[in-house]
Amino acid sequence: MKKVALNFVLLSVSVSLCLLLIELGLRMFHPQNLTLSYQSRDGLRILRPNHSGIYKSADTVEPYKINSLGMRDREHRVEKPEGNYRLLILGDSFMEALQVPFERSFPHLLERRLNGVSGRPIEVINAGVSGWGTDDQLTYLSRYGIRLKPDLILIAMTLTNDVSDNLAETFHTLNNNQLHEKPVHEFSATEYRFWQVKAFLGSHSHLYQLIRLGWHSKEIEVGGQQLSAHVADQLRKEPTERINRGWRLTFELLKKVKCCGTDMGAKTLIFLIPMSIQLDDEKLDKFYMDHHLSKSSVCLERPQQLMREFGRTEGIEIVDLLPGFREFQAHDRRPLVLKHDGHWTEEGHSVAADIVLRELVGKSFVEKTFTPLAR
Repeated sequence: MKKVALNFVLLSVSVSLCLLLIELGLRMFHPQNLTLSYQSRDGLRILRPNHSGIYKSADTVEPYKINSLGMRDREHRVEKPEGNYRLLILGDSFMEALQVPFERSFPHLLERRLNGVSGRPIEVINAGVSGWGTDDQLTYLSRYGIRLKPDLILIAMTLTNDVSDNLAETFHTLNNNQLHEKPVHEFSATEYRFWQVKAFLGSHSHLYQLIRLGWHSKEIEVGGQQLSAHVADQLRKEPTERINRGWRLTFELLKKVKCCGTDMGAKTLIFLIPMSIQLDDEKLDKFYMDHHLSKSSVCLERPQQLMREFGRTEGIEIVDLLPGFREFQAHDRRPLVLKHDGHWTEEGHSVAADIVLRELVGKSFVEKTFTPLAR
């Protein structure tokens, strides 16, 4: 028994040293993207407070830091300072903006430029989390965002995948065209400890992330194919019932966001993030080929048209970034979208901030006091 015990100890030490060396080797020569988010006990995925690291996309490598409120943002107090006008941004990976320095991201640029034209202090709080759809955003707003007491809720709607994300119906469902909130399901203490261990490993171990990526590689590939097919279905002139249901659900979720905002004394504005194929003819031609589509069978701007009609019906301001992005591309060759990653470049964030700034001032959400300095 002593010999068996000794062999077990030696084996355990050897395996531990081997894993440690692999971990160190990965950190030095092949670092992985560690997980920024974790699942709260009520099921909402949020960013890990006070977490920092380096994010490597297919095009860029950037450091990031998460503040104490679990946002990729500067520090903010929960209590709104007296006299401040506060904007709360709800969005996904486009607002999380790990592909660019925070100082060059949309939320920071918008805050800086708004304060350059208004005599009133303006605070922009970035509550964007990668993977969020409108369902997650509404849930965050009603459970956590209400504490921040925003004056304006700014929804960054990603037309590529928000409708698809909402169809998961994680927190809300649609019955007889009526939105119903699902009962809050809290994990048991044992289940939640298990999730916490996984989340800790995901945010600290490069070896764990490499194994996880390999284990889910097929699932990730299939998910990408399904999203591409979803985009094709969204653009068809004769959409499927699934797409129609997704839009009905999304509209109801957005109406609920507006109601929640009204209850807390906040207005709501939605700005539409274009699909990359709407900005790149080469990508668009390949997309048509991959999905056996003809130009006559699709309406390339159908998502924007649906949202503009929804905005007119519900009295919600809709800001479409697509015309402004195309106008920029007509006279400037700098790319607005990263070639492989698909998110915005630094210039894309800057152009988007300029467009939204003009709309906020033009529609009197923000009072213009000063003339902005030339950049």
